[in-house]
Amino acid sequence: MQPGNGRVAKYDWAKISEELSSQGCAVIERLLYPDECRQVAALYPQEEHFRSHVHMARHGFGKGEYRYFKYPLPKLHRW
Repeated sequence: MQPGNGRVAKYDWAKISEELSSQGCAVIERLLYPDECRQVAALYPQEEHFRSHVHMARHGFGKGEYRYFKYPLPKLHRW
């Protein structure tokens, strides 16, 4: 497995930046390995990792919710 920093460096960040500016989002395929995705998803119910929790319906954005991680970001563990 390639460390996170090495994976991040190989992406076309100019293209990603342009997509963010023009579309408001960008897909970065295979940034995380499946086990890392599971680790991040498992953090969601643990309030201590987040600085903000947004309920979209409360703001008129439909159903759903999202959270902002607080800093420092959680470390991903290698298995």
